[in-house]
Amino acid sequence: MNTPRAGAPAVDKEAVRARLAEIGPAINAIDGWLDPNDGGVLYQLARYIAPTPSVVELGSWKGRSTAWLAHGLRDRGAGRMVAVDTWAGTTNEPEHAKLLAGYGPDQLFEEFRANLRGLGLEGRWSRGA
Repeated sequence: MNTPRAGAPAVDKEAVRARLAEIGPAINAIDGWLDPNDGGVLYQLARYIAPTPSVVELGSWKGRSTAWLAHGLRDRGAGRMVAVDTWAGTTNEPEHAKLLAGYGPDQLFEEFRANLRGLGLEGRWSRGA
């Protein structure tokens, strides 16, 4: 991992590992493609490395990566998380069509919101269009 941003406190690697172990299982239970190790990297980027506490995520699906980033910002003590997605899947992607079969309008977005709410992250992000 790169060095922390200027003015950031020193990184206690054991504390980071403990925090990732604490929040990881619930986040990784969210459907998605993000590898758990990559989630830990996103958390650390948002918490320690990003020069400003603002994160814009393009493509949020059901919220797995959003949750890692939002937890990093919350643990940083400041920040704004903007999740940008159509929440309609990629229309020309057969896997998305299978995964979303039977979904109603806004159902994917509502599932995204419920996932973040379940992690105590309601109000820690905003919807970009």
